[in-house]
Amino acid sequence: MTIDEFVSRIAGRRRLNPRQQGNLNRILAISDRFSRDAGIPQSEPEQIGADTIVLESGHQPNFLPFPGVWRKAFLLDRIRKRLQERGHDTIAVFGFADQNQSTASLLAANQIPAFKKGGRERIGFAIREKDRWRRFDAIPKPDPEDWQAEISKIEAHYIEHAQRARLDPAATKARLGAILEVLRQSHERAENFPDANAFFFARISAEAFGLDVRFFRYSDLQQAGIFAEETNELRSHREGYVRHYNAAIAERSLNIPPVRTDHVPLWYHCACGGKVALATGDEGTSEGTCPACGTPATLDNISLPALEAHYGRIGLSAVARNIVFAEGLGTSLFLSGAGGGLQYGQIADRISRELGLPVPETLAWPARDCYLGAVQRIALLDLIKTFDLESREVADGLLAEKIEETRAALRQEIARLKETGENRKRLKQYEGRLKDSATRTAIVAGIFAAHPSIADLFACMDPDRIIAAWDDAATRADFRREGDFCIMHAPILYDNGGFQQIEPRDLPQVCRHLASLEAAA
Repeated sequence: MTIDEFVSRIAGRRRLNPRQQGNLNRILAISDRFSRDAGIPQSEPEQIGADTIVLESGHQPNFLPFPGVWRKAFLLDRIRKRLQERGHDTIAVFGFADQNQSTASLLAANQIPAFKKGGRERIGFAIREKDRWRRFDAIPKPDPEDWQAEISKIEAHYIEHAQRARLDPAATKARLGAILEVLRQSHERAENFPDANAFFFARISAEAFGLDVRFFRYSDLQQAGIFAEETNELRSHREGYVRHYNAAIAERSLNIPPVRTDHVPLWYHCACGGKVALATGDEGTSEGTCPACGTPATLDNISLPALEAHYGRIGLSAVARNIVFAEGLGTSLFLSGAGGGLQYGQIADRISRELGLPVPETLAWPARDCYLGAVQRIALLDLIKTFDLESREVADGLLAEKIEETRAALRQEIARLKETGENRKRLKQYEGRLKDSATRTAIVAGIFAAHPSIADLFACMDPDRIIAAWDDAATRADFRREGDFCIMHAPILYDNGGFQQIEPRDLPQVCRHLASLEAAA
């Protein structure tokens, strides 16, 4: 189905009850505070009613994340606009999971393509080992000098490669510099590390991409006690939650470990910043020990007053978050990631159905970003020169075959020279060429196989070109029902930036061919 046919399925899915309307109004006030903190102009006030359609997504606030995270906000905005054009009051909200454990390296670091082993270079920062079990909102932001040094490093990387690719380094500096200035300002306004990342994401969404989405932090919802009633309701069904959780994993062969029978779908937030996994204890209590400082934690018996007393220190597990937010917001559409998010979504939807809770429509867009930035241009031209390729051979699938022919000829000549014992200097030259060809091929494959930070995309094209490519893909997309979810199928066709040897429509295929060389190298 088309995007318009998909949008038609969203309208009228749910009506909001008074509690859901109240939750949304409180979240809008929290979103206004986030916008002030981030330095984003205030949105026009929305009127929430029973017929308001709620579109929701979220992500952990990563450092300079992949373009795919921004596409969730993009789809929220575009679907909201289509619904409003049809006369439906619609609100799009995006939450930052700023209280996740600090174990994921992407919270503080990412990667960009580079001419080194693996075809990529790390950017960002490292969270200290002793802090990995603490909540991300308990991690301080890096020192200003270190933040600026990382910005300068990224900028220098792209200016150098723009020169090597014979692109305009001044244009690259201006384009990327404007984005990195927002990153600098976001750090300046932030109180902690996740705020620096979240402010940057929200400001780029609003200012560079022009998206009208309401952003908020999960920590603010927790401190305000929003969803305490929904959380308590889910906690009262703990045994059924565990049973259906594990049944969903077994029936669908999901790559997620089952939970123990005493599992409680909540975290307790220790005063040291650690996140405490909870299990049932004696007389209905929930208990655990902080992995960061070793302090024991106990929650009282199941009751709403007891939970509300602790709610400022309560966090939801990934699956519980889906269930509680869908019920507390009255969500009609949830924009999911295409990886682990869909697996957790299958578990959450199974539990919700079994417990008689409504299940929102879920949409995911598993697209790759295929384009020719400065590093990719240099890599492709180097490969063409090394193996004496024609541009058509890069696009039509003959690339691996042609490379292997060249390397086979080198191996054959090396064998002949070894057998005859003649011209040892020539033998060393051919052995060097063979080794160099393998190294170059592996680096090129790594460059095109990588999922780089959005910094790489901003270095080679303006935000309006990015949005135009996403709009084009959304218009062409085939929205297919796959199991419980709807999956959006559409390659993103960025323009070729003047690289005449490759047509834009061929870029996805070219990138696949180049990335697949890794195994053959």
